[in-house]
Amino acid sequence: MKTVVLTLVAVTLLLVPAFGVQAEEDPKLYALGMISASNIYFSYLVLGTVADGYASGGYGADMARNLTEEAIALTRTSIDALELLRGDAGVADEDLEVVNGLIETHELLLGQANGLLSYIDDPDDRDDFLHYRDLAWRNISSMLDL
Repeated sequence: MKTVVLTLVAVTLLLVPAFGVQAEEDPKLYALGMISASNIYFSYLVLGTVADGYASGGYGADMARNLTEEAIALTRTSIDALELLRGDAGVADEDLEVVNGLIETHELLLGQANGLLSYIDDPDDRDDFLHYRDLAWRNISSMLDL
């Protein structure tokens, strides 16, 4: 548990420079960046935890499916909210690049989640989950400069 807490503190400290905006410069953009970074990181962790819990027998199929479907719903809601920023003329080009990256990462997380549902239905069907997990992690680690 101590290792998990230390890891979370380290990740939080790393998030500040990754989005390039300080709270004093633009508090709204800073808050959006921090919440978005936390969201993609923890969504990735939740999907991995559910997969591990199901594979080890800690979660039954119904519990794993329900948790994954909740993650899918929240991820879709995040994409919808970020899509609103794409059409906002007040969003600077460099900020729009971050928004596009966040949308792409959320879409990869959806691929990972759908792959997890396939794995829950057929434990031999792991390819999509693993493929999208790797792609999502590349985006997340790049965006968060991990």
